[in-house]
Amino acid sequence: MRRFKFLWRSPFFKLLFFIGACALIIHVLPKSGQLSLYNSNDYVDVDFDNVKKSNENNNDEKQLNFNDEKQPNNNDEKQLINNEKQLNGNDEKQFINNEKQLNGNDEKQLNSKSENQLKGNDEKQLKVNDEHGEKKDDHDNGDKEKDRDHEEWKLREDNRDYDADKKDKHRNKFHEGNDLHFENSNMSPGYHGDAVIVDKSRLSKEELRKYDDGWRTYAFNNYVSDMISLDRPLVDVRDKQCLSQTYPKELPVTSVIICFHNEAWSALLRTVHSVINKSPRSLIHEIILVDDASTFDYLKTPLEKHVATLPVPVKIVRARKREGLIRGRLLGYQAATGKTLTFLDSHCECTDGWLEPLMARIAEGWNHVVCPIISSLEKDTFKMSEVLLKDLTVGNFNWRLDFTWGAIPDQIKDMRKSSISPLPTPTMAGGLFSIDREYFKHIGTYDHEMDIWGGENLELSFRIWMCGGSLEIIPCSIVGHVFRDRSPYSSTPGSLARNKMRVAMVWLDEYKQLYLKTLTRTPEYGDISERLALRTRLKCLSFDWYMKNIFTNAFYPSKTDKAGQLSSQADPSMCMDSLGDFSYPNKKVQWRPCVNSTNQVMCITPLPPNNNNDVI
Repeated sequence: MRRFKFLWRSPFFKLLFFIGACALIIHVLPKSGQLSLYNSNDYVDVDFDNVKKSNENNNDEKQLNFNDEKQPNNNDEKQLINNEKQLNGNDEKQFINNEKQLNGNDEKQLNSKSENQLKGNDEKQLKVNDEHGEKKDDHDNGDKEKDRDHEEWKLREDNRDYDADKKDKHRNKFHEGNDLHFENSNMSPGYHGDAVIVDKSRLSKEELRKYDDGWRTYAFNNYVSDMISLDRPLVDVRDKQCLSQTYPKELPVTSVIICFHNEAWSALLRTVHSVINKSPRSLIHEIILVDDASTFDYLKTPLEKHVATLPVPVKIVRARKREGLIRGRLLGYQAATGKTLTFLDSHCECTDGWLEPLMARIAEGWNHVVCPIISSLEKDTFKMSEVLLKDLTVGNFNWRLDFTWGAIPDQIKDMRKSSISPLPTPTMAGGLFSIDREYFKHIGTYDHEMDIWGGENLELSFRIWMCGGSLEIIPCSIVGHVFRDRSPYSSTPGSLARNKMRVAMVWLDEYKQLYLKTLTRTPEYGDISERLALRTRLKCLSFDWYMKNIFTNAFYPSKTDKAGQLSSQADPSMCMDSLGDFSYPNKKVQWRPCVNSTNQVMCITPLPPNNNNDVI
């Protein structure tokens, strides 16, 4: 007995006993060589039969494979044991999990756990859910795998100053309608869409130069944009009614098309990341980035390398010469293969639940063209503006053929079932909308003879309504957009006047005289025979029908002597504003900052007979 105790205390005897125990465990394990380990952080599948190296850039890879004759490299070890422990690659074949090192007792625990958990099927593999440890239904495996990959990608992205785990917790609970509050130390600049305010007086000369260069190059505060995470969470700005909305399980997939020319790196990628972060993976067929002959180096190879790491297919279509927004979007359309097309500008941020209501409305009819509510991202602070349904406006235009915003006509208010029902709009701003791909082709896509940008939104709006479609704003879909005071890019001289003239000559019929009266000279507009033939083929209605049935609250300058904005002599930046009050007489007006809006169009009417008083 004493000799046995002496042998037991001997290190050599312990080593022999340990090796024998390992050999016994290996002998009783399934011959397929697969061992499933589950801990609180991850699910890994270790395969002894194959030799494969993990690809850190492959977001879909869930397995670490190695041969029993080779040791995993450092990156594989870190992936397998969650950056905390290393595999001891000696002859003892010892495995270590995140928290404990397997000793003799741990081996028994592992053996018991393996016998209880491993199923007796051919694969001998236990499938577990990442978060809850639940078994997956066979018919949902594919979609859930995509969702799991998608969620894990979100967590792996650079979240800068705020903790990734808290970000994920915020995102999950936020969808449940719970408010979360974090300490300032855990928040990055612009967190929840808050304003980022920079004190220029505290910047160094080099930082001040970057600050000014950003404004000059991009016409917004790129210094602030670069401070904000590409994956910043935004407060759910939807109306409470939207949170209870349900949508069909089967919705059309979309190709998201984003055109850019010398766009800021952070603004462009935050647009792309927000599309991925805020959209169901099953609805994003692809993202198509159309590079309109950009000249900045970071939009070449660095952009290609970055998008290659994203968990959705991303195509980059590069124009050989400057084409402009209109023809650039046509390049994106030609490359798209999704059921629907979603056009976005390159300086946007999508919000929670933005995509589902758009796709659901198109699913109800292929001729529904739908737009999200456009929330303003302030160009100097990147603050996300609040959205209130009571303040909703619709797209209008003036007789200079400029897009404007205006109040919702009373007959539209009366016909809507609720404040979140689709809102018919006479025109759209044009930067952000979704459309069925086949319907877009059916109605003639864009007028490819238009140059750069401008006027194409009105032309498409008129064509949709007059040729059998509908154009609507979807209140439960909200996308933030940076509105700039100027375009930082060069354009062809006279291109906007040419585009507007093509719109007037093809679609306005006798109403084109109202536009022509605003011109000092008639611009060249090219050959319009193809577009006139399209209008005939589609059997489109007249513009008079459009004015009497769609844009019912339009202003007609032919009934007035003079019309325009009425500004204050004391402060020319302030104009008289009707505030959307269309009552007559006794219209309510106030002084408001001058903007391009039909609410600020005032007219002087002819004097009534035998009346010496001016009527304004």
